[in-house]
Amino acid sequence: MQWKKMRVFLTGVDGFVGSNIARTMLSKGAVVSGLLHHQTQNEKSGLKAWGITSQIQTYVGDVADSVSLASAFKDSNPQWIFHLAAQAIVCRAESNVQETVRTNVQGTCNVIDLASTLDNLSGIIIASSDKAYGHSSFLPYKEETPLRGGGIYDTSKACADLLAHSLAKATGLPLGITRCANIYGPGDLNLSRIIPDIITSLIQSRPPVIRNTGRQKRDFIYIEDAISAYLKLAEYIAEHNLCGEAFNFGTGIPIEMLDLVNYIIQIMDSDAKEAIVLGHHNSYEIEEQYVDASKARSLIGWEPQVSLLNGLKRTIKWYERYFSENKHE
Repeated sequence: MQWKKMRVFLTGVDGFVGSNIARTMLSKGAVVSGLLHHQTQNEKSGLKAWGITSQIQTYVGDVADSVSLASAFKDSNPQWIFHLAAQAIVCRAESNVQETVRTNVQGTCNVIDLASTLDNLSGIIIASSDKAYGHSSFLPYKEETPLRGGGIYDTSKACADLLAHSLAKATGLPLGITRCANIYGPGDLNLSRIIPDIITSLIQSRPPVIRNTGRQKRDFIYIEDAISAYLKLAEYIAEHNLCGEAFNFGTGIPIEMLDLVNYIIQIMDSDAKEAIVLGHHNSYEIEEQYVDASKARSLIGWEPQVSLLNGLKRTIKWYERYFSENKHE
């Protein structure tokens, strides 16, 4: 599929994944536009971090506000939509249930409902998460694993995922759902996530902090592999006119958080190993999560290309440069 001159719209365009998809689409010659949430305009922007703000038409609004979203869709007339906007900070989601449901569930409903009325739309990708599976004794997660949710964030993603599937089937809208493992890499300015948090702590000579016991296991996927997943899925949807099908994307190789932190310490040649702090306990923390991405491998030809070692090296290098250029951060 040729992206050149394709009109691509992204909700959450200035977020970590959104800004990386935006710059990838720009490099392919697409015409990119996106929605900025009115409450996050002055927060750290992924578009600014990549220096691409002026190359994108942005609209200020809220996915949970159908009026502002409809106006943005009407003006941009998208051929492809990537719905990435969400309340993605887990601790904030747990403390603000109504806002989380409003953004993650109602927002997804609005995006799909309005997208189904667009005349020139070729397809839409909805960002779900491996967190939608919640706690399960059957690992790795497969696409047919029931979506159980768990904490508020997990449950909101499970609801949005199921809603996307149902609405796609009802409307016939070409739609795919991504259930990605933990995405990391250059450009993530949500420093509360574990990898940027640990790297930032070491750069700033602070002791690294891990939630709970540190024995939780997670699967990590490098941002370039995640972007490849989104694009390959879009191409597959266009070719096969899929309606509401979900795909897992991850390495299938979980790592304990303590091991991950020690790995980063080793790569950065830091002496902070003895300074690791076990932080507050989260009751909603899932002990072990990783996905089976064999469906994506066999059907759309996707598989991760960047090892955790190489991904962490690239990520550390980016943050070291970012903080040297932004000393006030």
